This record gives sequence, structure tokens and C-alpha cells, in this order.
Amino acid sequence: MGGKQDHLIDADADRHADVFPDLQAIEDAGYMTQHQSDLLAVLLPTTRVGIPQNNIPHFKKRLAGRTFAEAQRDRVRHR
Repeated sequence: MGGKQDHLIDADADRHADVFPDLQAIEDAGYMTQHQSDLLAVLLPTTRVGIPQNNIPHFKKRLAGRTFAEAQRDRVRHR
């Protein structure tokens, strides 16, 4: 999530990944995390894969606690 074609993804049916502020946010959203290994992004028995965001200060500031999907929706709304 967070791309230009997110509108084509059916989050209830299609396998997808989103970047979250932390592990707790992943769990709270009902996603499974792949933080222990990138292989889990394809091996987890779910269509909802959560990725914790990297600890890069300027990116963390830009996301402001939002997921990539939320940030993308906000960008589209402001256009």
C-alpha cells in the first residue's frame, strides 16, 4: 500500500502489504507481521501483511503515525 494504484487493491480479498508505525499498530489493524523475515511476506497464511516502518527520522515525521495507505489517501484528498 502507499502506491499510485492502491485503488485497484481490494483489501478484503487481495494479498497486500502496508507499512505501519510499529508492531502494535500492525496487530491492532488485524494484520500479520513479517518483521522476523522478509520471506514471511509471501509465506504468512493471510492476505494482510504488516511491515513495521524503518527508524528513519524524516520518514517517521512525514508519516506522522499513519500507515502508507493512510498517507496515500491523504495525498489524494489534498489534490
